[in-house]
Amino acid sequence: MSQIYNLNNLEDNKKCYGSIEKIKENTLKRIMEGEDNKHVHTLMTYCAVHHLDEALKHHNVWEGYSLQIEEKAKTLVELVRKHKPKNILEIGFNGGHSSLLFLINSSAKITSFDLGSNKYVDDGKKHIDKYYSSRHKLIKGNSLNTIPKFKLENNEKFDMIFIDGGHEYNTAIGDLKNCLDLAHENTIVILDDVVRKSGWEKHYTTGPTKAWDDLKKESKLNELGQEDYEPGHGMSWGKYNFLDENQVILNKYKNKNKKQMIETIVQLYHQRNVKDLALLGDLYIDYFNDIEDKDLRLTYFFNGFAHQTLNNHQQAKNRYEYALNMKDLETEIKGWIMETWDQCMVEMLHPYPKLYIYFILEKLLSLIFNINVSSL
Repeated sequence: MSQIYNLNNLEDNKKCYGSIEKIKENTLKRIMEGEDNKHVHTLMTYCAVHHLDEALKHHNVWEGYSLQIEEKAKTLVELVRKHKPKNILEIGFNGGHSSLLFLINSSAKITSFDLGSNKYVDDGKKHIDKYYSSRHKLIKGNSLNTIPKFKLENNEKFDMIFIDGGHEYNTAIGDLKNCLDLAHENTIVILDDVVRKSGWEKHYTTGPTKAWDDLKKESKLNELGQEDYEPGHGMSWGKYNFLDENQVILNKYKNKNKKQMIETIVQLYHQRNVKDLALLGDLYIDYFNDIEDKDLRLTYFFNGFAHQTLNNHQQAKNRYEYALNMKDLETEIKGWIMETWDQCMVEMLHPYPKLYIYFILEKLLSLIFNINVSSL
């Protein structure tokens, strides 16, 4: 039992719950009886959760919370004790159980955000304020609105962020993205209800799981750990990536080989994703500029188009000029030429680039198809 339950913080917190002897007596009695044993990781946490449950017992606390799963509670305690945060942001206060765990197992100040729609939210806050009013703040409202508002009004960065709020994908991804501006490079961000084990998914885990994995794919998150505890219960934690936007975009393509990069460049052109096309085209040209083949020539044209659309006119001019000077222009680029012609005529860019692109297209069309542009 001593390996599971730890008396750390008991002395510091005895004023909240009575004498140490009484805490030990009541807690050990309940442990021996097996009552609510899944809630606990330490004697102090167990006792505190029991007191909070007593305060909320007249409510039907129907929503789940992290401390209901013993192993999940242990993970949270271990993360808090390992990283020793000075401040913690929490989305999803609910009855206050996770806030209480953080308050007991650290000296951090907690700022909680909650929709406030459940009646027991107020009672949970009152209970915590009896003992930790100076270390806990509760902000009510939709986190998709209150987090950005808090960000505008406060210049605070949090050492730990725990998100256990709305389970719809748009809410979960919104919370993760909004919290990025309230984090620093060493912030530990934790998202509840991320479940990957096949067959353990529930309707409320699909949104958070997809949100977490999507940010990982976008290179905005580094995952440090993930646990599936039981069906419908899992959690992921990691750190935000503070890369510049261009590097984030390039990271999506960093593992592609030459053939895959060309396929992606063509796809990006047809999608008119000019920002990615400009960056990936630049990268391809830097890597494979010494291989003068049709792939490189098309990349120059597509990359020139991307820079032209982004108003990087000098870069577009350089790309088009280089492509024109390459040998053996093929008719396979006819479709691209005609599309670009239409684009130029519709958008009517600034006079200089418009006239320059006009000249390039005139030369291309006359070289390849023997078409007189002035007759079009």
